Amino acid sequence: MQSLWEDSTFWRVIINCLGAFSIIIGIWVIFRILKSILLNKKAQKIRDAKFINIKNLPSVFSSNSQICLVVNHEQNIQLSLLDENEKMVLSLYDDIIEKGDKIFNLNTTEHNNGTYYIAIKTPYQQILRKIKIEN
Repeated sequence: MQSLWEDSTFWRVIINCLGAFSIIIGIWVIFRILKSILLNKKAQKIRDAKFINIKNLPSVFSSNSQICLVVNHEQNIQLSLLDENEKMVLSLYDDIIEKGDKIFNLNTTEHNNGTYYIAIKTPYQQILRKIKIEN
């Protein structure tokens, strides 16, 4: 074998190419394994996170409108309507809400037309969304 290695350049190149290819494949496999482990940990953190999400909030509210929240864990939520200066106009909800979807009704006929904000505050996050009221 040693004489083949010393005498033939062709076999030396082939063996070196196979070795380099094996190293590249090994590094790629290790990278994919580490990536899948990290993605699974991140997905688990997202599943365990205590978050809320707003579903399909319209930009223009008129008369009776609905605000739908998706709650991942039971938690205290403060839902408020703020004016354009971010001063509270109306407290829509301030209590503990259970996991799941929750729909809140907002009657905008009691308020002047203009720009307002929907503020949602929990122990874990704060959300502020700009809305427009047109009656």
